[in-house]
Amino acid sequence: MKIKQALNNLKKNIFCNTFYLKGNDHFLQQFFIQKVSALTFKNDLTNKFIISPDDTNGLNIIDQILINDLFSSNKIFLLKEPQKLKLKQQNDLFQYCKNPINNHLLFLINDDWFKKTNYLNKLEKLMGFIDVQTPSIYEMKKWIMYLFKIKGRDVDDKVVNNLLEMAGDSLSNINNEIEKICLFINEKKIVNCNEIKQLSGWGKSAQKWEFLLSIGERNFDDAIFLVKILLSNGISVLSLVYPLTAFFQELFYVKMNNGTISNYSGYIYLPLSIKNKIIDFVKNYSIEEIERGLIELGKLDKKQKTKNTIDEADLIQFIGELVET
Repeated sequence: MKIKQALNNLKKNIFCNTFYLKGNDHFLQQFFIQKVSALTFKNDLTNKFIISPDDTNGLNIIDQILINDLFSSNKIFLLKEPQKLKLKQQNDLFQYCKNPINNHLLFLINDDWFKKTNYLNKLEKLMGFIDVQTPSIYEMKKWIMYLFKIKGRDVDDKVVNNLLEMAGDSLSNINNEIEKICLFINEKKIVNCNEIKQLSGWGKSAQKWEFLLSIGERNFDDAIFLVKILLSNGISVLSLVYPLTAFFQELFYVKMNNGTISNYSGYIYLPLSIKNKIIDFVKNYSIEEIERGLIELGKLDKKQKTKNTIDEADLIQFIGELVET
């Protein structure tokens, strides 16, 4: 179910207390959670709990989902990766979803759109899912117009397309750029391309996707140069892992179709500057190299989250092993 439809149901007093969010656009996740919470509890006092199966202390909060307290307090629970719960907790939670507590809101969040487990399938069959995957280009344009509109600003198609080109990997990045633009132009109501390009942070977003271009073209020198700029500007390795993974997944899908897709539309959203050249990029990599790239990105992600590492060394090693010929 799309976000708009779910929110319209709530506005029509078709209330629901449990939601399964599927997709990794964190802006959409937070947007939906905030809207549902506001529509459900109005201005009433609420308590919010974020639970992760990777946090052993957090698992104790599962009991608070299942049991109403003495004062019937309004509570919001955000449970990430429910498939990682132990079997008994999975079963208890599933039974709760069939008969939730009225003053509790529960959001089950699965970042990985392609993740399939028996438990996730059961949840989806029970309650469906809310689509919080980064939207298509067409839907992204509508979101950009909406985000400017709620800030009282008018934009034309050129501004929308520039935003998509430079920061369109996720709505989180789009929203951040819109925040900066609105601050930059102060009280002006009409936004134009010349003004947004004057923002000091604009070049940083563009360089991020120039980096992907250099990877696609297997230009080792440019890739190393851009990595150093990105890191010096405060960009983290983890913030590059997702777009790199999306990029190599796109290469993989096209490669599996023998590069014969004439009207390529893409499976995972990437900026237009990348998307328009995917068919060319796939010629630069063998299927074995693409698979190895995805494996190494998985290792890099895990290494960054579990060990003390040197960012520049990790990225240069990845680039050297995969891009340099």
